[in-house]
Amino acid sequence: MAFRIEATTFNPEFDGPSKLVGTATTPARKVARVLCREFWRRGHWVEVFDASTNELLAGPIDPDARYPSYTV
Repeated sequence: MAFRIEATTFNPEFDGPSKLVGTATTPARKVARVLCREFWRRGHWVEVFDASTNELLAGPIDPDARYPSYTV
């Protein structure tokens, strides 16, 4: 399974169209976790998807909330 991480400027669920500020794809779960945390630390909303099915696996992760103990 490959993971696609997307970072946006606003909550993608409720704020309508938000600006995509970063995206990354990796087959490694550990790398996906690191990338997810880095986007979150920069103050972005983060979502993690299965790259092949586009299924939402984690998120949206709020940059103003505590980081979840498990993402993927």
